[in-house]
Amino acid sequence: MQYSRELDLSALLNRKSAFLFGARSTGKTSLYKNTLQPARVYDLLSAQTLKRLQQRPDLVYEECLSKGELIIVDEVQKIPNL
Repeated sequence: MQYSRELDLSALLNRKSAFLFGARSTGKTSLYKNTLQPARVYDLLSAQTLKRLQQRPDLVYEECLSKGELIIVDEVQKIPNL
């Protein structure tokens, strides 16, 4: 079920970067998937992505060289130094 949200992520991100905090299973991932397209997404629930970025966190920088490209790191708490 999709709920109407008060937060306009697109407008917020036009100004700067942002963190989206909230309790588990409250719809944070669904919110960005439904409102922020296109974006480069690093989902750290994916074991392959997690392992790759744990070994080389600088890959995010290397892979995202386009100015203004929207980058989303889901579950960023799994790699705090990222």
